[in-house]
Amino acid sequence: MRTVTFWLVLLASATGRAEMVTVAMDARAVDSTAYRELGLLALQRELALRLTEAGYAVVAPQREPRVRVRFQVEGQELKLEVSAGSAAVTRQVARGDGKLATFHLEVIHRVMALVREAERSLPPSSQPQSAPTSRPASRPATRPASRPPPPRPPPPSPAREPAAQPWQLELALGAMALYRPGGVDLLARGSGRIGVLGGLGLRGAVAFAPSWTDDLTVFELSAQGGLSWRFQLTPALHLEPGLFAGVLQHIYTFAGSGDDSGLRWDFLGNLTLELGWRLHRYFGLRLFLSPGLTTQSRVHTEGGSEIWRRSLFRLETGACVVVVLR
Repeated sequence: MRTVTFWLVLLASATGRAEMVTVAMDARAVDSTAYRELGLLALQRELALRLTEAGYAVVAPQREPRVRVRFQVEGQELKLEVSAGSAAVTRQVARGDGKLATFHLEVIHRVMALVREAERSLPPSSQPQSAPTSRPASRPATRPASRPPPPRPPPPSPAREPAAQPWQLELALGAMALYRPGGVDLLARGSGRIGVLGGLGLRGAVAFAPSWTDDLTVFELSAQGGLSWRFQLTPALHLEPGLFAGVLQHIYTFAGSGDDSGLRWDFLGNLTLELGWRLHRYFGLRLFLSPGLTTQSRVHTEGGSEIWRRSLFRLETGACVVVVLR
């Protein structure tokens, strides 16, 4: 009963068109489950429209059509059998994993080609003639020309990806421990990074390290610039080695009498390794490890006794908070 209504509509559309080649579609060999899964009802409606536009009369299978289109399901394929008289041609169309509408278009294309091939195999003598009528003579009925397919809409232009930012500015501020043979000092470090050319970063950093004894106060200020390269481990995690070079200003002041007071300048070079974690679009955390060295060790004495010493070798380690401005 699933196709009764459908074929009643087709019978009505074929009335008075006996002079045309009749075509019937027969899906009675397809079980109800496959019929629904393959959407054969919608497929037959679309195919009937195409056949009618091409000048064929679509009738029910019981009306002894000139051309018969049979549908059968074999595994994951739809078998098409188009017969005209004793001649028959079969084709297989795989269902595949694509959209059902795409599958229907392929089936319709195959069926239309097979129907035209079957029509050419019909003997000319078997073509039915129009019955004479009392109507005035008119031009013989001709098959309406196939409608040209509607023009295809132009393919949608691919969405334009937003242009990559030419640079990205990050500022970081952190608290470090500064290890040197002779003592451990607190180090406050601020840095900036301008990201250019993928993972390449232009770097700048300033740092301040205070130190003191009972009779001596030392402030060390440094300014450096350098380059780094960022390796993105995950969307939120990265590893970034770098190389920094700059100057260190060593300022010291004695509380009492001593050998001297004043300031000294040194060269400062560092290798850095940072592990960054992006917590938010604009915020992150960064772990920092940086071995380095200056041009010389520093020693302060008072009354002939050594009261402060730091080696030229140094190791900075700590964490910082990162703010992404762009």
